[in-house]
Amino acid sequence: MKCRARDFGRIENTFFDHIAKLVFKSVVTEVCFLCAQHVIYDNAAVNAARQRVLEALHAQMDSAVSIHDFRMVTGPTHTNLIFDLLLPMDSPLTEEAAKKQAEAIVSALDPHYNAILTIDKGYV
Repeated sequence: MKCRARDFGRIENTFFDHIAKLVFKSVVTEVCFLCAQHVIYDNAAVNAARQRVLEALHAQMDSAVSIHDFRMVTGPTHTNLIFDLLLPMDSPLTEEAAKKQAEAIVSALDPHYNAILTIDKGYV
């Protein structure tokens, strides 16, 4: 998606259209910013980070958890580690407790890491 200034000219200049223009500009700016980020799925750094995270989760949380859809978004101040955490069906942890615990474990690995995760519950 390209950010084009001419798209903003199509909106009429009424109060509500002005609000729509501001919202549209904000959304397009956010999308363009996200597109500019470096999302890395598979290289040595991502694979090493994934392995470190998984080993830490196994050691400090539950050896039966698994992770999938692991991505890394690097930035100037921090690195987002985005992944899905699969909890075993018989896990005593609530989804909220598991999320908080996993976020703390990831942050302890590296202060620049920021965990963005989705909790999945096993059903089999």
